[in-house]
Amino acid sequence: MEYPEMRVPIAISQRVKPSCKDRSEHPSAASKSVEREDYIAKHGHGSAEKKNEIWEMASEDIDVLRGAQTIADFQSRCATIKAKWDAGIVSAPTAWLDKGKQERNFPEYFMTQWATQVPEWYIGASNAAIAPSTNNGAESCVKNTRIDAGNVVASIGEVVAFLLSQVEAVSSNKFDASAVRVTPRAIWHRAAAFSSHIGTQLVRKVDQDGQPWYVCSPRKDPTGEDVGNRKVLSMAAQQVLSKPFVRSAEASALQGHHGQAACTVHWRRGCRVFGILNQVAFCTCPAFYHPRRCFHTLGLEVYLGRMKLPEELDTTPVGMAARGNKPKAPGRYAVPLRSDAKDVRIAQLEAQLRKLRKQGATVPLAADTHDITGTGCSQPTRRIRRKTADQAVAQVADALGGPVEDVPSGLHETCCATADKGQFPITSRAQQAQFIQGEPWKVCIVPKSLMEALRWGYVHPDVAAPAGLVWGQAASGHLVLSARGG
Repeated sequence: MEYPEMRVPIAISQRVKPSCKDRSEHPSAASKSVEREDYIAKHGHGSAEKKNEIWEMASEDIDVLRGAQTIADFQSRCATIKAKWDAGIVSAPTAWLDKGKQERNFPEYFMTQWATQVPEWYIGASNAAIAPSTNNGAESCVKNTRIDAGNVVASIGEVVAFLLSQVEAVSSNKFDASAVRVTPRAIWHRAAAFSSHIGTQLVRKVDQDGQPWYVCSPRKDPTGEDVGNRKVLSMAAQQVLSKPFVRSAEASALQGHHGQAACTVHWRRGCRVFGILNQVAFCTCPAFYHPRRCFHTLGLEVYLGRMKLPEELDTTPVGMAARGNKPKAPGRYAVPLRSDAKDVRIAQLEAQLRKLRKQGATVPLAADTHDITGTGCSQPTRRIRRKTADQAVAQVADALGGPVEDVPSGLHETCCATADKGQFPITSRAQQAQFIQGEPWKVCIVPKSLMEALRWGYVHPDVAAPAGLVWGQAASGHLVLSARGG
């Protein structure tokens, strides 16, 4: 048996050109490198940057071939690409004369090597191929099958025989698109997100001769996971994309060759036309070779109710961690905070105070000494734990101008006992008026901390002391409202 020319082992980075016979076993990656280094770099015109630019554009067009399923489909895609290149984009910069003074160019070389001499090349180019994609991959595959033999690298003859058997198996087997395959979890997540956009301005529905088709614009970030990051598709744009596709699909079904040149450029940029025809899903993805590998068609079947998401699939997005510093832990023996009616009242008063400040009001509402539920406090503070309240006591004296030393001890102790029960020595408006008129040594006791006083609504923080009265702090730490001198 005579084997075709092989170069094994050879690293792809060496850019060695394979023969035409073994082109079917070589990948698009190796072929791309060969075309770029062996043809465009040698026969292309212009600087190295210009040659690289030509190759990058040609490489993206060649990727369209990877979705071919049949020889007719492959030939149709080849003809479409050559028609585009013959317009002068690639032909003129790569034209040269051989020894017989005959003009050659890259599109002609492309059709001769890929479409004429090796028409079965699409088998190795398709993602559905079960054969190894590279010669190095074939070596690894053979080596992994020889673990029982001590993981010994196979000889060249064994590698060639293995490659031929793989190609023969692929050529003899018919691809079954309806076979059961495992869908990756990432595709399920994309399909679930994409199904929520079907029927919106991002993914529009078009009816052509009673057949529904769905059209979407390309993603702004093709490498991102957000399938909804697309431009809004207008009605005119959806007609431009869908009509040529329907005509090309009919022409391909009847004649078996091209008709896709009108919208190949749009598809290469990311525009997609997909739908379900004769109970079979179809999409214009370059890598589309099975409905359960294309999240467009998979999301469409989820949207139509023909398929359900797996029960074990969690579609809840992972929330981002909250930014900022974490709150400090409460002190030991701290009373846990609970939401109650006082908190609701505090929020209402804060809103009322903001409204007054916007209106330019400078004098807040007066405090009601009978109200111990917080209704008389127009600027309450947040609820304070014990440790924070105790620390605030030491700062109150400096803020109020120092402690009050001239409060009678007997009266002070009596008022403290009354204040601990939540009551005031002055319990009526009449007593308050009499007290304000100047009776000396009438003392209004409030809790130890001004913060606690605001918390329970005992005092109004913005109201100055009445005439003849001053805020102070007794030696025990209690805040007092007293009349000095009488």
